[in-house]
Amino acid sequence: MVQNAASSVESTHEHMLHLLLKTFHHNIKSYLPLSLLGVLPEWLEQVFIILESGPQILPQAITSAGDTSTRQAIYKRSLQICISLVSRHMRTAQKYIPRICLATAQFAHTGVTCFAGQTHSVDVTHWERSLALSMQLLETVTTVENGYEWIRPHADDIM
Repeated sequence: MVQNAASSVESTHEHMLHLLLKTFHHNIKSYLPLSLLGVLPEWLEQVFIILESGPQILPQAITSAGDTSTRQAIYKRSLQICISLVSRHMRTAQKYIPRICLATAQFAHTGVTCFAGQTHSVDVTHWERSLALSMQLLETVTTVENGYEWIRPHADDIM
């Protein structure tokens, strides 16, 4: 479903994906049920695909006049999932931290270069919120034990 949603501009797949991610986020945010632990790697793999697509989607979204609100909501929800996972379930999240940091740092770098001193013909406030969430995610990683060690390789991209 993630590949189908990523290939089209605006589709039913995107709306369904957003609904599934919303449900997944609420499960991780409130508690991490044991029944979810078995499928957590598969779910997180899809979240990582979404996060890694951010640097490609952002430049297109801020230059096109098409509606990218659903895509932005999917990306934002993926960031929120990672923030909840890192802040609430660190023991479970430790093996995913390097990939989270890489994808988030790449998006932050792309976002900063896209927004730096430019005016845009379309409303980009939603994407700016995603950029702020990516910085919040990186901050959350630094607050955990050895968090700075995970962030240090990406410091040039972030700055």
